[in-house]
Amino acid sequence: MGDAGGRAPDRDAPVPVAAVSDSPERTALKKSIDALVASAAALRERLRNYEISMDRIRRGLDEGQPAIDASSGTSIPSDRRLVTESIEQFEQARHELRVALIAAGRAEGSSVAEVAAVLGISRQLAYRLTARG
Repeated sequence: MGDAGGRAPDRDAPVPVAAVSDSPERTALKKSIDALVASAAALRERLRNYEISMDRIRRGLDEGQPAIDASSGTSIPSDRRLVTESIEQFEQARHELRVALIAAGRAEGSSVAEVAAVLGISRQLAYRLTARG
């Protein structure tokens, strides 16, 4: 059927979605997103510092320096440790985001299967994440 103007309804038009008010789950999800974004930024910075150290070593090697000499005076040990810690923090933030998205989705009426599909994980993993919290 058409609308009052005789036109057929636009099937591709966005369907209005009722605004979802903030719930504790949505608030937790927003905090998890913020934490993941901050963690990603910190990881990028650590990786960039590591990359700078590796570039210095490479330049020294290209200039004919012995490997140990080229590597001396760089911050390899601390850079490596900071990168490892940042990766662990990023993975923790990613885990917490998954858990928060499952909780928010469930609170808003989505099935675990729907949330799992959005996250690209199995339903089984989504259920395990729900159980562990």
